[in-house]
Amino acid sequence: MMKIRLKDSKKVKAIFYAMSSIISETRLKVDPAKGLFITAMDGSHICLVNLSIKKEDMDEFVCDQPYELGVNLIDFQKLVDRAEQGDEIALIHDPKEKKMNVVLINENTHRTRKFTMALIDIDVEEINMDSLNGMSFDNNAKFLYSDMDIALKDSEKLSEVIQVAANENGIKLSTEGSIGNYENMIEKDYLVEYNHSLDSEGSFAVQFMKCIMQSSDIFGTTQTKAYKNAFFTIYLKSEAPVKVIVKILDNSEILYFTAPRVEEDTDSMYEDEPKTPVKVESPVPIQVPNLPLIPIAQFVSTMAAKMDYSDLKLQIAGKLAQISNAKSRIPELKEKLIECTEGEYTQIKKDYESAKGIVAEEQDINEMKAFLKL
Repeated sequence: MMKIRLKDSKKVKAIFYAMSSIISETRLKVDPAKGLFITAMDGSHICLVNLSIKKEDMDEFVCDQPYELGVNLIDFQKLVDRAEQGDEIALIHDPKEKKMNVVLINENTHRTRKFTMALIDIDVEEINMDSLNGMSFDNNAKFLYSDMDIALKDSEKLSEVIQVAANENGIKLSTEGSIGNYENMIEKDYLVEYNHSLDSEGSFAVQFMKCIMQSSDIFGTTQTKAYKNAFFTIYLKSEAPVKVIVKILDNSEILYFTAPRVEEDTDSMYEDEPKTPVKVESPVPIQVPNLPLIPIAQFVSTMAAKMDYSDLKLQIAGKLAQISNAKSRIPELKEKLIECTEGEYTQIKKDYESAKGIVAEEQDINEMKAFLKL
């Protein structure tokens, strides 16, 4: 028997919303001695997410043995998202049944709502977190969410990639595109905390960095004092994944590793002659190669010309995973547009339009698969 109860439903909703923006299926691992854990990668193997909710942060924790529960995280998030102000969330699993109950409890209204969710059988690649956590980095900084949010929104106007560089003076966030360049230098005195050893730099997908920044919802809307003071910790080393740690509740955290992008593909969508993608083995000990997510038209023309269908299949799989995720989010975002406050409307509207744009690419992807007989 397993039961986990958390009183702060608002934070629970935000935690799993941030997770489901990157991964769709995963295993909930429950350890009687430690708590609840999730470790998974996105479909393109670019971003790894590790969630740990320690049992001391739970308002009730009953667990008679270790459990591994396969769930569709997007569906799970939809159920959790039904929690209202004042609701508590309880997750209950009886090993005799292949399902998990998501129970929403409101002691003030004496109302209890129960969703029964089917568990799924999934093959999840085992990831050695001890090895990843043992990686050394040359720099680390505690960033205000608001600073990174501004930099990402600025950068995406010019490119799909943001460069992050650390030197003795602080952190520089920049991007380059044929229509212009952007630079945002955050001096070390304006960082919450900064530790510098060696200069380092890396290029990372804006898309995945924005997904990581969605964890800011845990601290409230952009207008709240809690959000304005909220920060995350970023770890940098040249030619290595960027590591991001978000502290949640009191003793728990969300850990991200995002593989670097290939620099020469930074803004090739604006070039007259497309550059050939370079296959890069991720420095993270992941078995699947880390490939840059480049514009569809470019990777079709370059990959197909070289008959490198193995790489193309991985690119298509990654894009289809993004489309599937976007499809599942559209109804939820439409509902939020109706219910949200004036302060939340602009960001939710932007997320909604972004999801619709991703889904609009599905026909092109399917035609590409048919044409190439993949």
